[in-house]
Amino acid sequence: MTLVLNREITYEVDNISIILPNETSCLQIEDKKDYCTLMTCTPYGINTHRLLVRGHCTGTGEPQHIHVTAEAFQIDSTIMASVIGILLLILLLIRVLIRTRKKEEKAGIQGMISPCSI
Repeated sequence: MTLVLNREITYEVDNISIILPNETSCLQIEDKKDYCTLMTCTPYGINTHRLLVRGHCTGTGEPQHIHVTAEAFQIDSTIMASVIGILLLILLLIRVLIRTRKKEEKAGIQGMISPCSI
C-alpha cells in the first residue's frame, strides 16, 4: 500500500529478482503497465548485488486507517519485575556459593599445615 496525493494505491508482488548493480534492464518503464519496484542491497553486509521486488497495481481507494494500540508494544511490569527478581536471586546464590567454597578451601589448606614443621 502506498499513499499518493491522499489516495491509497495497493500493489501485489509479481516478481522478485537479484541482479548486479550495473544491470538496469529490469527497471525500464513498460507501456501501459503500472509497476512499483523496490530496490535494496543484498546480501546483508556484503552488498554486491541488488534485490528488486516488483509489484503491479491492484487498485486505489480511500486510505484505510489502522489503529495499533500502545499495549501491543508493552511488557507487563509484574512479569518484568518477577524475571529481574529471579535473576538477582540466582546471582546472589551464585555469589554466596563461591564465597563459601573459597572459605572451605582456605580452611582445608590451613588445616594441612602443622605448627611443628618449623
